[in-house]
Amino acid sequence: MIYIQHINIQGLSKNDTQKNSITDHLTEKINEKNPIDFLLLSETHSCKKNEVPNFIKFNKNPEISEQYRAITCHTQKRDDTYARSKGAAIIYRKLWQRYQQKTFEFPGRFKALLFSHNQKHFFIGCAYIPTNDGKNREEYNNVKEYIYTTISNLPQDTQIVMGGDWNAVLNPNFDRNNKSKATTPENDLMKRLEY
Repeated sequence: MIYIQHINIQGLSKNDTQKNSITDHLTEKINEKNPIDFLLLSETHSCKKNEVPNFIKFNKNPEISEQYRAITCHTQKRDDTYARSKGAAIIYRKLWQRYQQKTFEFPGRFKALLFSHNQKHFFIGCAYIPTNDGKNREEYNNVKEYIYTTISNLPQDTQIVMGGDWNAVLNPNFDRNNKSKATTPENDLMKRLEY
């Protein structure tokens, strides 16, 4: 069994509170019978390529740096006014490295890994999708199309797990209050990915 969790951290580099919280959470889970295999982080606000990986690599708890590694999608443009509102990362146990086949990225918005193990494929991704409003519409459409195209081109037997902040209602039966009339997901990417 693979153990996966998602946390919207709303800024890893803002202060040490989030870093300490993640360190404490991983430390607690390392010592359990079934430690977390993948911790998906959205809204990291990361502008530096190695910000999240270095947080793991040089963590104050040596067990974390020994057992985990991290990859991140950061915002590459320094002049991007929205740079501090983006970012997704995947922290995963190093034992999965030997099964890793490919990495996927849409800068600042989506990071994913494809694994092959026991003749099965696993795709694990984390997204931080922009809102679908005027100022973000082009980026929203580009991210959505990138994710859809990436998933459409995966091997047929791939098990897909995606976490993140989708800035949308994914399942109206669970995400809406009883007064809502919505019956379909707001994010049209979800409609396209339905099987």
